[in-house]
Amino acid sequence: MIMMSEKLAGKAALVTGAASGIGRGIAKELAAEGAKVTVTDIQKEPRLEETPTHEVINQNGGTAQFYKLDVTSLSEIEAAVEETVDTYGSLDVMVNNAGIKYLRRPIQEATDEEWQELMNINLKGTYFGCKEAVKVMKDQPDGGAIVNMSSIAGLYGLDESSMYCASKGGVTSLTRALAVEQGPNGIRVNAVNPGMIVTAMTTVDEDVAGTTTEKTPLKRDGKPRDVAKAVAFLASDEAGYISGQNLVVDGGLTIRDA
Repeated sequence: MIMMSEKLAGKAALVTGAASGIGRGIAKELAAEGAKVTVTDIQKEPRLEETPTHEVINQNGGTAQFYKLDVTSLSEIEAAVEETVDTYGSLDVMVNNAGIKYLRRPIQEATDEEWQELMNINLKGTYFGCKEAVKVMKDQPDGGAIVNMSSIAGLYGLDESSMYCASKGGVTSLTRALAVEQGPNGIRVNAVNPGMIVTAMTTVDEDVAGTTTEKTPLKRDGKPRDVAKAVAFLASDEAGYISGQNLVVDGGLTIRDA
């Protein structure tokens, strides 16, 4: 049973890439905090979980709907935002979570197709999500909150990861720039920068799984709920004077080399 609270009561949220993994955790957490959620993903069924995210939320006392969405399509994002407003009456929280898995590739071996895919999903998809959210939020009395999913790769250089770092670095800079641009409209824009988070995708990826556990001061990998809690905080009025920030959720991993 989802334990409901009042932190996001009355707010409407849209989460991209929410069929599984971190996005699934975010959607469930926002619902548990009282938000009405539009769960979006390019696929409706979760990869390994038995029940689709929106059904889990509804079965546990929350409010959610599903909308099939390719974040690389501006028109599809526009339609998803419109559906959210039509159903819930507003768009108060936009979480641009959809992204492609961490790709480690030396620059000499990277292909143009890999570059385009990373940039289209990680950066352009986030940019489109921000663009359509702003269109609605700027005319709302209370503005809104946008939370983008970056990565520690968006703040630090990682070996053989220039493409991925570039895509997430773009999200980091986009977040800061939009916070300045949209602050006068009452729109807060922040990002979460996770380290190693255990999901079905990272568990089976030998380049990622377990590679940083011992280096992490907390001596464990993160869980989707660790990220979801950070997103819910940034989306809430408790973070009402926080904007343009990149909140690192990595168990202390990157502070060792700071």
